[in-house]
Amino acid sequence: MYNEGDTPSIKFKQTDALDPLFCERNASLESKFDFVHSANVVHLFQTEGQLAFIRSMACLAKPGGLMWGRQVGLANGPDGAKYKHEEGKGTRFTADEFKELILDATGWREEDIIYRSELVAYSELRMAKPDKNWVLQWSVRVPFDKTPGARRITELVE
Repeated sequence: MYNEGDTPSIKFKQTDALDPLFCERNASLESKFDFVHSANVVHLFQTEGQLAFIRSMACLAKPGGLMWGRQVGLANGPDGAKYKHEEGKGTRFTADEFKELILDATGWREEDIIYRSELVAYSELRMAKPDKNWVLQWSVRVPFDKTPGARRITELVE
């Protein structure tokens, strides 16, 4: 990667994390990573893309591994709700709604994961914007049995 030898030890692979067939097309990567990170992208996709993206992350993570990330979040209450579907952008979630998205995307049962989240004030912008006041930071400990449980798919977006 840094021209330290004749043959770099790192291999890069380009793939589409929004592809509904991600796992099938990237079977050699399934359960290969202890840590899978997402930074500031989930909120950009529409619901189907968000579900596919989370499934792709889950595919890559080893059983017992950790998925974690951050994205524009949503505060509970009426002030936050008006920014749930910004025009031209994907759905934004409260901490509890995002946990439901993960469970729906993976089919995992709530009792089989460890989900942690924190909604923090977004202070990285020069000028505060009411639609980007919050960052949702989250992590999920992947179940040791990644087989989806019998879980209904709920509609998170009304």
